Amino acid sequence: MQYKNKILFLIGLLGIVTIILIIVLTTLYGPMTTNSNEVEVVIPPGTSIKEIGAILEEANVIRSKNLFYIYVKLYNVGYLGSSNYILNTNMSVKEIINTLKIENNNPNQIVITFKEGIDIDEFINLVVSKTNNNNNTVKTKLKDKSFLNSLIDKYWFITKDILNEDLYHPLEGYLYPNTYFFHNKDVEVETIIIKMLDAFERDLKPLKKEMLKSDYSAFEIITLASIIELEGAKTEDRLNIANVFYNRLNKRMNLGSDVTSYYGVSVKIQERDLTVEEFNDDNPYNTRLANMQGKLPVGPICNPSKDSIIATIRPKKNNYYYFVADKRKKIYFSETLKEHEEIIKTIKNKGDWITW
Repeated sequence: MQYKNKILFLIGLLGIVTIILIIVLTTLYGPMTTNSNEVEVVIPPGTSIKEIGAILEEANVIRSKNLFYIYVKLYNVGYLGSSNYILNTNMSVKEIINTLKIENNNPNQIVITFKEGIDIDEFINLVVSKTNNNNNTVKTKLKDKSFLNSLIDKYWFITKDILNEDLYHPLEGYLYPNTYFFHNKDVEVETIIIKMLDAFERDLKPLKKEMLKSDYSAFEIITLASIIELEGAKTEDRLNIANVFYNRLNKRMNLGSDVTSYYGVSVKIQERDLTVEEFNDDNPYNTRLANMQGKLPVGPICNPSKDSIIATIRPKKNNYYYFVADKRKKIYFSETLKEHEEIIKTIKNKGDWITW
């Protein structure tokens, strides 16, 4: 009798453990949430299973990269493809893996990486070099009024500001930096642009309320972010630079940003120094001009990162009105013109002044 009771006890215990194990595994390998939240995930070519797990964990679509690795090995999943994937936080690990396996055998797939801070000219060069589109085709699409108006209707952050005839490039600032995968080299320019704008919209979604509540329009925020992108490389510097610009705008000072002067005369930064005439060139981008007091340039000067956009929306409060960088990219902030000039003098005396 006692032996029978022990057997029944062990069977019951095993059943309880099994149920608990099923619940635990279902939770661990199940969806992160029941709510629908799309997340773009980029899996570069040559990424290992462990690295894919780390990318998915960072994107908050799985709970553990280690458990993901165990699942892949346990079920002998095999090869997972490299591409841009739109995943959802309500997807299970199995569903995610099935998505990653789609189109993983396309030998004609192309990958284009658009780096943070590139401008439209660089975008055109990349598209022409990586696809079968020619220079004229890309430029024509970028200025197609019918296409631009369709974008205004589709995306909340694109407004009629992009139709301003003074803009060098209507979509400057909106072509979101990232790595993108396309089916083959015959991809159309419109497909590339839409994919980049869709990525921009997804990353702006958590910031939308703040942007709409701002005293500045989405166009103005992106414009200022594009300047901050080129003026500072580190997050902390960008946060301070953003507030310097707001301080200057509130005091009706001009921004005095050299990067806007370069863009205004179509000279690339690091290409060469500008002449005095170029620094004083009367164009709608040049924030060094006296008539630009309290004003932003007519539009963005590059395609900024999310980091710079966040800095623009959430600047670090300070009392600085000036900043300057040395050739090591260290940025010095100051509250007065006198302090600013002394810092410049010190930088030059140390031989750390930037020259091209």
